[in-house]
Amino acid sequence: MAFQSNGKSNVKDRVKGFHLVHQSPLPHDSFIDIDGKTVKINALWQIWKKGNTIKKAEKTCNDYIDLFTVDMRKERKCGHRRLHEADFFLQRTFYSEPPKLVKSFNEVKYVCGYGIVFKKNRNEVLKVLQNTDWKKYSNLAMHNCKHISMEHIRKALINEGFIDKKQPEVQNAITDYIYSTNTSGRPLSIIN
Repeated sequence: MAFQSNGKSNVKDRVKGFHLVHQSPLPHDSFIDIDGKTVKINALWQIWKKGNTIKKAEKTCNDYIDLFTVDMRKERKCGHRRLHEADFFLQRTFYSEPPKLVKSFNEVKYVCGYGIVFKKNRNEVLKVLQNTDWKKYSNLAMHNCKHISMEHIRKALINEGFIDKKQPEVQNAITDYIYSTNTSGRPLSIIN
């Protein structure tokens, strides 16, 4: 279910000439095998529209945390040089029990997760992340595990009000650019 992700270099952004207008998970009993037995498959129903869309200016929380990926698998090894910088780590994948923040990467299951560096409001940010329902802030994958992305971690903080102050300037800069470059004479809309 890679099309569910909005993270950096996600599959949705690689579909040229179309944009996603709706998606919802399909019920687990949506598929049957050749013998008529229900097959549990995690899948999404999606509606795509031809044409490109202007991406919405997203809220950020970069003033509060720095996130980096840590992966110890030999084919994807990354983040190991930054382990000493992290205040906490969060495992990326889980099955039934959501992960907890841990102080040592050795406590992260499945050898991949995220390093979290607190920049400001440490205690408040820590409290939010410790109390986040990671079942809600994750994507269900094909093989019945849940994946937490950097986007999910950021969204958990943003939804609790940890939003960078520069947000209006970003939106205004995009709006100004769109209107200054629109030479067609046709109105353009901004997605909010």
